[in-house]
Amino acid sequence: MSTLRKFVQLNAIMCSLISTGAYASVPIPAEGTKSQAMGGVSVAIPLDTFVMAANPAGIAFLNDRFDVNLTYTRPYDDVKIQNNALISKRTFNSSPDFFVPLGGIKKDFSCLSMGVCTFGRGAAVNYGTFIPIYGTSKFRLTFLQLIVKPCVAWKINENHSIGVGVNLAMSQFKNEGAQRLKAISSAPTHLTNKGYDYRPGIGFHIGWIGKFFERLNIGIALESQIFNHRFKKYRGLIPEYGKVNGPSIVTAGFSYDFPCGLTVAFDYQKLFWQPLRAFSNKLTFEELLGSSEGSGQGWRNEDRYKVGIAYQVNENLTLRAGYQYQRPVFSSSQLYNNVNAATNFPNKYICGGISWASGCNEISIAYMQSLRDHMNGTLPLAVGGGDIRTKALNQIVGISWGRQF
Repeated sequence: MSTLRKFVQLNAIMCSLISTGAYASVPIPAEGTKSQAMGGVSVAIPLDTFVMAANPAGIAFLNDRFDVNLTYTRPYDDVKIQNNALISKRTFNSSPDFFVPLGGIKKDFSCLSMGVCTFGRGAAVNYGTFIPIYGTSKFRLTFLQLIVKPCVAWKINENHSIGVGVNLAMSQFKNEGAQRLKAISSAPTHLTNKGYDYRPGIGFHIGWIGKFFERLNIGIALESQIFNHRFKKYRGLIPEYGKVNGPSIVTAGFSYDFPCGLTVAFDYQKLFWQPLRAFSNKLTFEELLGSSEGSGQGWRNEDRYKVGIAYQVNENLTLRAGYQYQRPVFSSSQLYNNVNAATNFPNKYICGGISWASGCNEISIAYMQSLRDHMNGTLPLAVGGGDIRTKALNQIVGISWGRQF
């Protein structure tokens, strides 16, 4: 019971930190500092308790431990509009600073391993001024999810484990600066500037890890949608009258340990956006916003490829590096309805990091740098036409402390 109390106490602290006003999130391509340093790989290589976010089976191969992590991210989004009926030529920038705390703990009980981790998902932009083609007040959008994830894993034998987890989510949504869209909204009084709307959600996760030939790990994980209650305050903006579920996710990968201390890992991940109308509905001015066929983000299913290496220099020092490529989720024809999601533009990351272990304690540091991405397109005649050009860059720094007990 004392260990269970530790679970509750640690995660209560993490939840209180994440729910403070200092917390906001952009789409971070990995959970946990070690995974960040290796390009996001984690489904077949349990590195710390944050493996629960990717594959709940992974905790069966960890010693009893807890981890705390703080990730700093600074996205830079540049949107240039010209030759528009409302804007002759102007550039808008969003470059806020975000701090994302995470926590996790696991403990073995007889033949089972139990654990809990907390992490965040979502996106947020703030251009600091109004954008005339959208509205008359400062243009901002926030969609954040705090996820508390209890997991149980069963180590079938020395080489195989299966695990299940439950995503207990609290989602937050807010939109400002879209007054010009009221004429095409199904509920104009529930379109924009309605403050924060909070809704709970739940999803499920199952995973497997197997060891072969002593050095090869293979992992597979299946994650359901996170089913959220509708955001009723914004039912005149979001398709299906405010319905925003998280995507289902399939991840498969492997890791291989060479005798020289080098480990190579690869993950393939697919996010299924198309069943979710809030994300998959394409731009249209023929259907009212908020209706089942109203405009969404115009996203397609997303493929992510992650590769990472780790080299153990000695019993204390480990060096890591990695690369991640994310297939763009929308085309240039959907730029107008994605200015509020510009932080999704970066799709190539280079990564590196280091871990230092001493006794039961371990400190890890990671750095992720996106390669500058850009996209050019045209604006619909319904909002004045013209050209739109975007650039995006993202920098991520993570630091974590882990302790075995």
